[in-house]
Amino acid sequence: CGFRLDAQATPKDRLTFQGGAFAAEGRELQQLPTPDPPYTALDAYDLKSHGGNLLGRWVRSAGEPTLFTMQGYVDRTVREQPPYLGRAAQTVADLEIKHRFAAGKHHNVVWGAGGRLNHTDVTGAYPGSVVPARRNTHLLTGFVQDEIAPGAGRLRVTVGTKVEQETFAGLSLQPNVRVL
Repeated sequence: CGFRLDAQATPKDRLTFQGGAFAAEGRELQQLPTPDPPYTALDAYDLKSHGGNLLGRWVRSAGEPTLFTMQGYVDRTVREQPPYLGRAAQTVADLEIKHRFAAGKHHNVVWGAGGRLNHTDVTGAYPGSVVPARRNTHLLTGFVQDEIAPGAGRLRVTVGTKVEQETFAGLSLQPNVRVL
């Protein structure tokens, strides 16, 4: 089940709130290794899964091309199985902002930043394991881009860069230049 609410808070401000939740149950068969011939055995077990998410967004328009957007999101999912297979839970939280505006007659600038946190918790998990059983990861991003229209013609030059800082890869810079 879910919901969505859109509102025009002021002539310049739009708000969106939405969310959802789910729950599911089922039965699965799994083939497990055994030390004796035939070296496998079938096991039936109950599977339960549940979760939900929420999103909030604010958009402020101050006339073309100026636009400011802020969005936050959180999602939680849990999958439960018998003790020897374990339980897996994941929570993701995300926040981003974006701002677009004209900088003089020939420049259309967009900049933004964001962050994502991910928490994973896995317990049980026979015949394998997840190490570490609990892990927090992150992704931080920032970008800036300028679309330049040097004259009245159709030529457009876009110059920008994106910077990311991520748990596993560390810091990365991604410059970009396009001519259209």
